[in-house]
Amino acid sequence: MIAKSLARQARPWSLAVILVALAAFFGLIAILATMFSPDEFYYRFTTPRAHSLIFGTSRAAQGIKPEVLNGGSLPFDGPIFNFSFTIGSSRPGPWFFGVVEKKLAPPGGDGLFIMEVSPRSMSDVSREDGRPERVADFQERSTFVTRMHFVNTAPNYEYLLLHYGDNLYRLALLPFIKRTTVLHKDGWLEVLWKPVSEAELRARIARKMASYKPEFANSRFSSLRLHYLIEFVQKLKPRGRVVILRLPASREYLDLENALAPEFDSILETAITSAGAEYYSFAEEYPDYETNDGAHLNAASAQKFSERLLSVLKAGHK
Repeated sequence: MIAKSLARQARPWSLAVILVALAAFFGLIAILATMFSPDEFYYRFTTPRAHSLIFGTSRAAQGIKPEVLNGGSLPFDGPIFNFSFTIGSSRPGPWFFGVVEKKLAPPGGDGLFIMEVSPRSMSDVSREDGRPERVADFQERSTFVTRMHFVNTAPNYEYLLLHYGDNLYRLALLPFIKRTTVLHKDGWLEVLWKPVSEAELRARIARKMASYKPEFANSRFSSLRLHYLIEFVQKLKPRGRVVILRLPASREYLDLENALAPEFDSILETAITSAGAEYYSFAEEYPDYETNDGAHLNAASAQKFSERLLSVLKAGHK
């Protein structure tokens, strides 16, 4: 009887200890996740709503530096934030655009919206059955990005508990882990690949292009994605300046893109300018930049391209 009585008295204390331990644990992982981004995405879901955004695929995530635009005396309601993800999750379409809308501040001010597009991001796998395109078939529909409910919360426990791709205990090791990427607080993703010889880089690009070829060969330009892109451009127009752009890459990657959609720039320029926005293609400027893998600009070229973009935006401002 005495033992049972003592056990009953101990239970509230045991529960309290467990709750305190859990609170301490989650408090610690929140601090660590804030100090050292746990992966390539977390910070993008912890910053406030923005009046100005950069959004697109991983090529934009790595290739456009917000700090250059924020410090360039452009007349817009900043700071601008890079809200770009991956080719699998952030292609033009209602699923990703719905997430972008969650990141937007309430209407008002003079925003700047920069979206990166490419023949690859504007395409989908061809269907042999001849069935018309359907939004339900867009691959990004089921990715973690489009399933996120809270995209402006710090700390973001929804992401850490449901979508962080590793054990939470690993967060305690973040200060000691050697990283190959760094996600900056403004959303720019810096890749820390060590320098390699020209021959090694050419071999890396060749392997990357070989991995892309089956996808490009089995894809076609999506008029449905173009429809949703134009629709979103028109939705953004009352909020400020809307710029759609195509990034430079390597000659090899440009050849793949042009084989997929030879008239891409002509189609996009006509559609975007008709919608009252701006379209810039930097694809043919590829000799001026270097990539890590043929598709993504390296850190030095990201700086150079962002400065080039800044000058173009200044020249095009009315």
